[in-house]
Amino acid sequence: MGIFGQDLFTEGFDSANAYYVLEDNGIFSLTEYKVLKNQSKNFVKCSKLLYNGKIKLLYFSSNYKSLKNMMVSIDVDTFLMLIANLINAIIDIRQNGFLNCNNLDLSFDKIFIDTKTYEIEFIYLPISNDESSSLAFENDLRANTIKLLTSMPFSDERIPRICGYLSNGTIGLNQVYDAICSEMGGSGKIRVQPKPEIHKFSSQPVMRFYSLSPSDNVMFNISTAEFVIGKNPSAVNGVISFNKAISRKHCKITFQNGSYYLIDLGSANGTYINGSVLTKGCAYPLNSGDTVKLANSLFKVEF
Repeated sequence: MGIFGQDLFTEGFDSANAYYVLEDNGIFSLTEYKVLKNQSKNFVKCSKLLYNGKIKLLYFSSNYKSLKNMMVSIDVDTFLMLIANLINAIIDIRQNGFLNCNNLDLSFDKIFIDTKTYEIEFIYLPISNDESSSLAFENDLRANTIKLLTSMPFSDERIPRICGYLSNGTIGLNQVYDAICSEMGGSGKIRVQPKPEIHKFSSQPVMRFYSLSPSDNVMFNISTAEFVIGKNPSAVNGVISFNKAISRKHCKITFQNGSYYLIDLGSANGTYINGSVLTKGCAYPLNSGDTVKLANSLFKVEF
């Protein structure tokens, strides 16, 4: 049961900011509160107040959107990206090792999304908790995630496979994360950070991928489901030979479920969309007009 379901606190929202009022101030952990305040990612910022003599933990969640509310209007690809980001955030927290995962509120209305990056922000309660079993927490996480996956009105063959990964206790969370990313068109351990808006097409439009430097004279017309770009003529579809900083197999563009995606293939000098670096193996959505940088060469995509 842990700290949730024991009537240790009352909870609610003040102007979209979540709060928890402790029934017993003695369960508050100043040490964990200080550690929480020093965290730079994965957690909603928290402030300690007094309310009628009781400690009130106020979380500044109004700048985010809850996972519950996000579910109302997203497509299946964005949904799976959120699931991947959620699991990746848990992996980060566990590797950090400073805080007890059992103090994370896994309620769908208390898990928050940064709508600019789609990163996950958790509410963490800095209170004493004798429950420290990571296995119990992971079992709850897996069960809740399966519940979420099966509750959505999507008819997508990837969802039952992902549920299978989650229900298999012999597969660690890192492997589950990699498997989800592979289902999404990437591979390896990656962080998924999609754009909020992804254009969908009923049929594949031709993409023009061209250099922004006229002297480079590179333009590809892409109309296949997968198009690999790099400098090795025998291993890629689109050859870029003028820049030694571009890898032999630098990146690939895929078209799946009505959208274009860009995936870095482990390049030495990086792949970027509109100035943001891509993590190896991640399928990042492309929109017409985006600027793509391969190493130090700039390109534009139009479709």
